[in-house]
Amino acid sequence: MSSITIIGDARAKADVTAFIESLGLRPMDVGGLKMARWLEGMGVVTVGLAASGVGYWDFALGVEEFTGRAPDSSSSIQAREGRTHP
Repeated sequence: MSSITIIGDARAKADVTAFIESLGLRPMDVGGLKMARWLEGMGVVTVGLAASGVGYWDFALGVEEFTGRAPDSSSSIQAREGRTHP
């Protein structure tokens, strides 16, 4: 499921969260308006990667939730490739 980051006050986030969920997407609450500069910085990183890093626009920055245990890199790769553990 794709995620959309949101910031702002509680009332605005409640309305936006409902809209994002109605589209079948997952809202990710980044915090209050003070986080806006950091969220906007992700856009700058994306443009830089497209122009100089990966060299194309067909990519996405990802966020993984920390569950309290270190991820198994082989299982993460298998999950992305659609494979599961035996």
